[in-house]
Amino acid sequence: MRTPLSSRPIRVPLRAFVAVGALVSTLSGACSGTSSNEVTPVPSAIVVRGGDVTRGLGCGAGATEAYRYAVVAYPAGQADRPFAGGLYDCFADATLVRPPVAFGTGITVEVFVFDKAAYDGARAAIESAGSNREALRAARPTWSTTCTAVYLPDVETFASCSAVASGSADAGATSNGGDAGDAGP
Repeated sequence: MRTPLSSRPIRVPLRAFVAVGALVSTLSGACSGTSSNEVTPVPSAIVVRGGDVTRGLGCGAGATEAYRYAVVAYPAGQADRPFAGGLYDCFADATLVRPPVAFGTGITVEVFVFDKAAYDGARAAIESAGSNREALRAARPTWSTTCTAVYLPDVETFASCSAVASGSADAGATSNGGDAGDAGP
C-alpha cells in the first residue's frame, strides 16, 4: 500500500535551499567591490573648474559668452617651465593629473578664454599652441585669468582663479619673465 502524499518526507525543498544559497553566493561574488571596504585611490591632480572660468560670462556661442578655453600650467614663479597645456570646451573642467612636480609645489595655471568668433578666427593657432603661452596670447583671447593651487598627494585640488579680465592679461608675469603670483590654497 502506498503512503499518502502528506506523510512522505519532502527532500526537494532542502535541495532548493542549497541551490539558492549557492546562487546567492555566486552572484554576491560577481558584485565584489560594491560593498567591500576597498578604497579606490584618487589620482593626484589640479582641477580648474569650467564654471570658475566662465563665471559672469556664461558658456555658449554668443558674442559675450565663453566658447572654449586653453590652459598652460607651470610651477609658481617658473613661467619658463610649463609642464601642461590643453584646450577645453567652456563647460568642461581642465584636469591636470599627476603633474611632474613634487607634492607641496605651488602651481600657476594661465587661462585663455575665447568667444566663438575669436576661436574660429585663430583656431589653427589655438589648437597647435599646446603649452606655448606666447602663442596663446598672440591668438588674441577674448578674456583671460590666472589660477593657483598647491599640488597635494592623493586628492584633486581645485585651483583658485582670479576674476576673468578682458583680453590677454599678462597673468602676473614680472619683467624677468617669472610669475609674481602666489600659489595659495
